[in-house]
Amino acid sequence: MSEQVRIKRKIVIVGDPAVSKTSLIRKYVLNMFSDNYIMTVGFKVSSKKLIYNLDNGGCETELTLMIWDIMGQRGYELIPQTAFYGAKGAIMVCDITQKDTLLHLPNLTSSLFEITNEIPIVFLANKYDLKEQTILVIWK
Repeated sequence: MSEQVRIKRKIVIVGDPAVSKTSLIRKYVLNMFSDNYIMTVGFKVSSKKLIYNLDNGGCETELTLMIWDIMGQRGYELIPQTAFYGAKGAIMVCDITQKDTLLHLPNLTSSLFEITNEIPIVFLANKYDLKEQTILVIWK
């Protein structure tokens, strides 16, 4: 008889306003894309369930990601910090056409680590489709 393991993890997605955090989540969770700007007020939680069949005796693993889309508006630092509690991972997003969005990531990372201690982070440079307008160096 195969065993099923259930894992639930909170992931936060953080970055300045208009770096397309919400669009990234919508594409990943719902497989939908819209280039309309949708400002997140506070935070929004989406979930994505993944099923893995591991080769160790037929064990099935159900991973549920609770993805917290955290508002990027400056001046509302209390909301993001409280939303960081319990996060097991983070995606830090910048916009390759706006240098300041990259420069703000170290401060966001420090704020995150004050609440969560060190957790795994993925840094994502977004809007590659606008690379003609880029001001950041992109490595290949």
